[in-house]
Amino acid sequence: MSAPNPAALGAAFYDTLFDNFVEPAFIAGEEVRCADVNRRLCELLKMDRQRLIGSPFTDFIPEEVRGKAMLAFEELRSKGAVHLDTALRSSDGSVIELEWNCRTDPASGLHLCFGRDVTERKKIEEECRRLAAIVESSDDAIISKTLEGIVTSWNSGAERVFGYTAEEMIGKPVSILAVPGRNEMTAILEKIRLGQPIKHYETQRRRKDGRLIVVSLSVSPMRDSSGRITGASKIARDVTDRKLAEQALADANQTMLDILESMDEGFIAFDGEGRCTYVNGRVEEVTQKHRSELLGKVIWDVLPEMRGKKVFSEVEHVRKERITVTWEEYFAEHDAWYQGHAYPRRDGVALFIRNITERKRAEEALAQHAEEAARSSADLQQFAYATSHDLQEPLRNIVSFSQLLAHRYRDKLDSDAAEFIGYIEDGARRMELLITDLVAYSRVASGRSAEHVLVEMDSVIDWALRNLDSLIKDSGAVVSRDPLPVVKGDKIQLVQLIQRLVENAIRYRGPEDPRIHISSVQAEREWWISVKDNGIGIEPQYSERIFGLFKRLNRNVPGTGVGLAICKRIAEKHGGRIWVESKRGQGSTFRIALPASEI
Repeated sequence: MSAPNPAALGAAFYDTLFDNFVEPAFIAGEEVRCADVNRRLCELLKMDRQRLIGSPFTDFIPEEVRGKAMLAFEELRSKGAVHLDTALRSSDGSVIELEWNCRTDPASGLHLCFGRDVTERKKIEEECRRLAAIVESSDDAIISKTLEGIVTSWNSGAERVFGYTAEEMIGKPVSILAVPGRNEMTAILEKIRLGQPIKHYETQRRRKDGRLIVVSLSVSPMRDSSGRITGASKIARDVTDRKLAEQALADANQTMLDILESMDEGFIAFDGEGRCTYVNGRVEEVTQKHRSELLGKVIWDVLPEMRGKKVFSEVEHVRKERITVTWEEYFAEHDAWYQGHAYPRRDGVALFIRNITERKRAEEALAQHAEEAARSSADLQQFAYATSHDLQEPLRNIVSFSQLLAHRYRDKLDSDAAEFIGYIEDGARRMELLITDLVAYSRVASGRSAEHVLVEMDSVIDWALRNLDSLIKDSGAVVSRDPLPVVKGDKIQLVQLIQRLVENAIRYRGPEDPRIHISSVQAEREWWISVKDNGIGIEPQYSERIFGLFKRLNRNVPGTGVGLAICKRIAEKHGGRIWVESKRGQGSTFRIALPASEI
């Protein structure tokens, strides 16, 4: 049977073929006006044939791409054929992406254009571009490889994570990144071959610079259109910093636990409902309960006897009021004192418990000793006063009867007897002075000072110099001074201190009239008050000895050896100290260091 003659088929056949063509098609004449359109193009544009025929085809092309289409049709007229990708806008405003192949019929001059709807392909391409952009912009390494482990794609995130460029890795085995001694890559690829994905697997990889990093891997099988596994897609996230931070946190937590377990204090952590979330070993010892008996439980239920204790009420107070409290409590069952310190935590309460039995006993012993010392001090003062009275009375009798003897029998006593009576009288007076100084020392050493208040040292100097007015005038002494500070202290004792130093400066004079200067200087948190004289001076080796009781260096000057001892005790009672700077024959400077007061 012979083939049909195309000419015999007739125009009707070709019209039917054109109209039923599965893809859009149109025939255009001059100015690309539609001479005919097929059914599929009408469906895509949602317009009837009458609306399209006679209209320029470019009217249906969106304005933003119309210029490009016009150039393509110019090329069609000049060359007779063109391939064109353009969009059309339908009557409802939707856009259809089309790919056109157009030819010009030489006989008729008509343009025959056959299209293909590529809207879905364009969407897929756009989605692929979008996904590619996401992959490329990801901070994670996104890699694809064959089942043999050969790299087929390598994004910029992979370059940042591993240090290799795409040119260096594509076509190379991914095992370049493997850490020697770790053979996990083969096992991973084997799982992929079996269709088993790998999720968040943490391991190590070696960067190009040789540095080891910790990565979290997620590996999925890649399949072709038939579902056959052809390779693997891997996402690798560098978690080195996170792992280091986790390790640092774990180390810190372990250190904290080590500290809590090594403390002498007991420690309990409560949650918001009052249940124990942690107890250390010391708590186990005190409660005689293993921590497994306490953790997760309300401790007052496990130890109901504690509900009657202060520790229960204080912890509950902290839990409800969110404040910090400290208290002390005696536990008769342990014969021990404990100090509790509880403070609110973000999600509960923390309680520290310290055994303070030794401290409490030391405080009790100290209080007892202080009471005994105060009683002894009072007894000593009473003894000193009684002794002073009992001794001074016979001394006054000795002086009185010596004077009476010398007066009544002055004509009957020879010169030796008169001299001996003078010795008796002088000795009695020195004994009376010594008793007076000893009583004064007893008052300073064992008596209580008045409450320390702010004292102007200028007024102290005024008072002391008034007391010594006669001695200063009789000795021809000159006393000068600088402005002095305000300190905290007992004004009467400070007057006694300055008065004794000035008196000593006058009594231990040199060949010249006494010159005494009182000054001050601030040294860190102290005031140094200085009393400088031009007297006979002291050998440096005796600079500490002179402050001892009954320590006298010069027997030619009247005194008892008690005055500087009193000065030392007064300085010490004010939280200060006293010392001397001197050389024999070059005068002396006595310095008193007193705490600086905040005014």
